[in-house]
Amino acid sequence: MTESEEFDLAKAGLAWRAQLPPPDLAPAIRNRIRRQTRFMWLTTASELGVLLAFATFTAWLLSAGVTTAEAALLGVLWALSLGTLAFSVWNRRGSWRAPTEQPEAYVELLERRAGAKLRAAIAVRWLVVAQAAAVTALVAVRPASSFARGSAAAALALILAFVYIGWSFWYAARARAELEQAADVRTLLRSNRRDDGTPTV
Repeated sequence: MTESEEFDLAKAGLAWRAQLPPPDLAPAIRNRIRRQTRFMWLTTASELGVLLAFATFTAWLLSAGVTTAEAALLGVLWALSLGTLAFSVWNRRGSWRAPTEQPEAYVELLERRAGAKLRAAIAVRWLVVAQAAAVTALVAVRPASSFARGSAAAALALILAFVYIGWSFWYAARARAELEQAADVRTLLRSNRRDDGTPTV
């Protein structure tokens, strides 16, 4: 979303609170929807890429031979990874496109997507922590000959986990702000309908 679109939607909330004439919101709303849709496709592709990378790592590990403990930890990692992917698919249900071209439908879609962002920031945060812990445990039970390489992988996993956790708090705060903003725009649309029920934007 561009700064101009952010300003337009924020301005709408201020206009409603101050009882001022509303700006034309339809272009800003539709532009935001398009940008969010592109980002959702990019996110989905990245999730599949991570799963493919993990499958490659698993194949390499199995080719080198694994113990019972390592196989169990790999099973835990796969369960967490597939669980994360399943949650992502479920979390995005009904948020890919608006059912109609009406402004209210687009605002509802913005609310759904903001809610999905908030759920993802909270739920995946704990899944990432669990995955990092499983990777660390997997490295700990590896033979000493591969410990150095495994330690580097574990350190990277922990660093990425901490980075994601910090980012997720910002992401959750942004999602809450988007929910509040969408609620303001929805109220503005409802309060500025014509007598025949047609929205003014």
